[in-house]
Amino acid sequence: MLNDDQTNGGSGAGGGTGAPPAGFPVPAPLIAAVLTPTTARGATDPDVTSAYFRGVVADGADGLAVAVHTGRGDRLPLPARAALVGAARA
Repeated sequence: MLNDDQTNGGSGAGGGTGAPPAGFPVPAPLIAAVLTPTTARGATDPDVTSAYFRGVVADGADGLAVAVHTGRGDRLPLPARAALVGAARA
């Protein structure tokens, strides 16, 4: 587990700048292709979905790719996909 300073590119020794050391490239953002949580009938649960998305972001993702092939989100009807995107934006 990284501390906040390490997460932001610092040394983790306390008092770091939060920037990568000189000569190191700035890391690219992490975009997580999230699963599409569904019930046995294929419906999405907004509460489960929102909690899951918040957890992925809390674990370090800078952005989410939702309603894509991962978890078969691309096969959901447009209103369901729109709801997933709305949950990710929130």
